[in-house]
Amino acid sequence: MEFLQHLFNTEGFPPRWLCGTAWRPFTGWFMIASDLMIFGAYLSIPLLLLYFINKKKDMVFHRIFWLFAAFIFACGVSHLLDAIMFWWPAYRLNALERFLTGLVSWITVFALIPIIPVALSLRSPKALQVEIDERRRAESELAKLNEDLERIISDRTRDLNQKAWQLEAANRELESFSYSVSHDLKAPLRKIQQFSEMVQAHYLQDRLPDALPEPQSSEALKMYLERIVVNASEMGNLIEDLLSFSRVANAELKSESVNLSAIAQSLARDLMEQEPVRQAEFMIQDGIVARGDLTLLRAVLQNLLGNAWKYTSQKPQARIEFGLCDDRQMRCCFVRDNGAGFDMSGVHRLFKPFQRLHSKSEFPGSGIGLANVQRIVSRHGGRIWAEGKPGEGAVFYFSLPDLAELPTAGERVVLRQPENA
Repeated sequence: MEFLQHLFNTEGFPPRWLCGTAWRPFTGWFMIASDLMIFGAYLSIPLLLLYFINKKKDMVFHRIFWLFAAFIFACGVSHLLDAIMFWWPAYRLNALERFLTGLVSWITVFALIPIIPVALSLRSPKALQVEIDERRRAESELAKLNEDLERIISDRTRDLNQKAWQLEAANRELESFSYSVSHDLKAPLRKIQQFSEMVQAHYLQDRLPDALPEPQSSEALKMYLERIVVNASEMGNLIEDLLSFSRVANAELKSESVNLSAIAQSLARDLMEQEPVRQAEFMIQDGIVARGDLTLLRAVLQNLLGNAWKYTSQKPQARIEFGLCDDRQMRCCFVRDNGAGFDMSGVHRLFKPFQRLHSKSEFPGSGIGLANVQRIVSRHGGRIWAEGKPGEGAVFYFSLPDLAELPTAGERVVLRQPENA
């Protein structure tokens, strides 16, 4: 107890500067600086160890790191006191600190003894790396097998979905064909039958069917025959449209680079030459190129531009535009006109075979063209949709492969009818 009571009492102990007669300032300060450097390092190491222990809470041998930190810090304090004793000879305090340092050192030794066999049983970094490499190789092979399995499942699912879509499309088309056969083909056939009965009654002097006028002259007979020819021609056109619709589904696709702008310009010139008296203007973006079947893509533009030309026929100044734009988060082509337009409530019927939004008395046609367009675009992996407003025009959008790299704001070629046409 007396030792502890006089722990900080330096009476009778001279400072180190006064111990001996051979001290020189350089020697003394060199020792002080060395002790302080050692103390600084021995203080930093425990702090780094404590930071590491705090961050790595699941570390093996967690307690031994705490003992290492305490042992190193105690050694550092010994060097700090050695430096202080050049001015303050606290030998009792220094002795106590060295005793505690020795105590912590032996505790660390005894803590290490049972840990060494466990540490020796741990695999070396090289062995761990070999195991990691083997595991990674196994995981890579497993991932490749999973990827192959997912690809097979995806391919089969896509095939099934495509077949289901094709079956659904075939059912829709079959329904449209049934409607066409029962309605569109029956109408001209019924008229042919009626006028044929009139001609038969005229020559056989038989009684005419009810509600049918009796032919009184060769002019009436001529009219009947003309009606028969017109309706037979209409029925032939419908049959030809059906065959065309079927051929689109079975035609082989020949993928090549197709300049849609050049095709659109050629078609526009043809349309203006067919009706030179009309006042019309075509605006066609230059440089639109896609990959696909040249013949089928020409049929797409021929139908869309032909429809725009047809439905702007009642406008004093027709305006038709072809270009690129971004719509529904995709790059697509468009054909826009200022023609008759259509009511959006009937847009779901727009691409169905023989479904028309305008009567034949307003605009001629069979209603098969847009169905062909949709089928061609779908076979190229694209989509088609439309927007319109009655009396203000319509715009048809369709997407195709390789359009994403083309700019939407390209140079436009303007084609107009001559003023004196």
